[in-house]
Amino acid sequence: MASKICNKCKEKNNPTFLNCWKCGAKLLVPEGESVINLGGDIGFVGVFKNKAREELLRTFVAPSREAIVEYMKEREWQVVDIRTIKETERLASGLPTTNNFISDQIKRCNRNLFVTNLIMIMVSIYTVLNYSQLDYFGISLCGLIGLGIWNLVKAWKRKQDAFRHPIAASLARFGPSRKIAEMINRDIVDSTCRAASVLLTKSWLLKPSFFGLDITLLGEVVWVYKKVTTNYSYGIPTGKNFGVIIYKRNGDTSEIACGEQDSNRFLEEIIKEAPWIVAGYSDELQKLWHSNRNGFIAVVDQKKVEVQGTVTVSDK
Repeated sequence: MASKICNKCKEKNNPTFLNCWKCGAKLLVPEGESVINLGGDIGFVGVFKNKAREELLRTFVAPSREAIVEYMKEREWQVVDIRTIKETERLASGLPTTNNFISDQIKRCNRNLFVTNLIMIMVSIYTVLNYSQLDYFGISLCGLIGLGIWNLVKAWKRKQDAFRHPIAASLARFGPSRKIAEMINRDIVDSTCRAASVLLTKSWLLKPSFFGLDITLLGEVVWVYKKVTTNYSYGIPTGKNFGVIIYKRNGDTSEIACGEQDSNRFLEEIIKEAPWIVAGYSDELQKLWHSNRNGFIAVVDQKKVEVQGTVTVSDK
């Protein structure tokens, strides 16, 4: 299917989109295609196979998925996939489409822990069996085997109860783990921006790692800026790396490595969601942060009071 061109901003769009991803303007349906209107006001994208076993895609306006399934059954079409327009657009943008984000992250981290340690055990056992001398190296390998088994047991226990995972423990600093997980899951469906693997929602900053998930309440962020690093080879500039540096009120910092466009968009979105955050870099700000962090945070809190009209308690 050909891309839809927005008449307003001339941006190319996925052919399944009803509105332009950039400016939000309504997109015209390309000639030869049609929107199948089954009533209701929810936009769907349906993928199906017709009687000739050809896989086709159509845009629907329907009250529910069930209405589309029934429509396809009447025509003896085989349903392949049905998604809402919002889900399709979020999927194309790399944003989550389900409200099981926290449990999915726990499963992912647990799987990585299990696979990594299983490989470590197998390699260590193979090396020990083919190593004739029992010296410090051989004893170290035996220690690695023991460590791997211990981690496998941890992974198994966490599989039985997801809230034994460190991610659940990190949620507990904001309140009851299960309640906070539910809040994040609800918020994640409306997440606004993604830079590399980091997700920004209206209230949270979520940065997955190989074995974990860094969870930051947006109210903890006090300073952000774009970092630009110029690479040189024999004194000649060869390119630039971009990223976003985030300072939290407890003194921790976090860096998001991403492209220039992603870093610009991420900064725009985080300032839109939390306009009281200090944005941009200067030597004076850096000096103030290191010499008087409490004063820096006090200025941010005062700005938040002016913006929201509410008083917050600083975690200094």
